[in-house]
Amino acid sequence: MSDFGQPLQALVEALGRSAISYLIGGSMASGIHGIYRTSLDENLVANIHPGQIARFIQGLGGEFYADAGMLRDGLESGRSFNLIHFASSYKFDIFPLSSDPFQRSQFARRESRDIVLGGVTLTVPVATAEDTLLMKVVWYRAGDEVSERQCRASITII
Repeated sequence: MSDFGQPLQALVEALGRSAISYLIGGSMASGIHGIYRTSLDENLVANIHPGQIARFIQGLGGEFYADAGMLRDGLESGRSFNLIHFASSYKFDIFPLSSDPFQRSQFARRESRDIVLGGVTLTVPVATAEDTLLMKVVWYRAGDEVSERQCRASITII
């Protein structure tokens, strides 16, 4: 399995054991849809609730830096929280599923995709190509339309 495959597999398994539904978005979703770009982290949207935090952290099995207080704060404020895989230093940004109608509809449209990492196939839910593009535009607009990186990614996808 590739260096990235093991941390992703560990995270996906922990989400499954904790009955937390999710989708993969951001640059990884772009890559799955054929537009590859480098990123400093991987983005997931998760339908996680405060009552699932302890079980989720336990399910990570000590392979990740995961602070329960940070997760709780992220859920309460509707902001992302980070998980960092100790062995590889890969960082995952987890965005709690919000009540925003677009994010809810995006979550409902997620597609199950097989991805191959280092010879191992993982089946994961991924944002659609259309929603991946639309999220780039959303992030571009949220950044006062000055992020060359978000703009370039949006144009590349189009």
